[in-house]
Amino acid sequence: MIQKLPQEIQTIIWSMYWKSEFNEHVINNLHETKILINRYILFLIKHVLTFCPSHYDKQLLPYILNINKFLLSISKNQGLIRFLKSSIDKLNLAYVCNEKYAMHFYEKINPELQMVTKCCVLLAPSSMTRFIIDKFHYLSNQKVIKYHYNTKT
Repeated sequence: MIQKLPQEIQTIIWSMYWKSEFNEHVINNLHETKILINRYILFLIKHVLTFCPSHYDKQLLPYILNINKFLLSISKNQGLIRFLKSSIDKLNLAYVCNEKYAMHFYEKINPELQMVTKCCVLLAPSSMTRFIIDKFHYLSNQKVIKYHYNTKT
């Protein structure tokens, strides 16, 4: 049916179709990722970067692991990291996703928590660095595997 229309109208229809497809599959995905990472940053600031009892930290461990899994999933996507760079001024994702960045700091921390540790160190004031590393070192000694399968987010 579309072949019966003039070429100019067909071009306009196909252009509108591909714009909506691109918007639906690419642009919306980028914006959803941006919203999600902003939510994760707020969560880390409100719950992890505070002085709270250790049993509360243990309760947060499944959520922290989920954030780490998300950061690992986007760490290889340089285009996404560059897209998010302009919207997230508190956090430099290029440093978080760089595997060589200050590894001597994080060698005692469980690999399942290293990305989140880097993220928290960059989000917090420099005076809290030792506190954050000690907190994640403590969480690394917890039974991470036990919590890993009980995440519901």
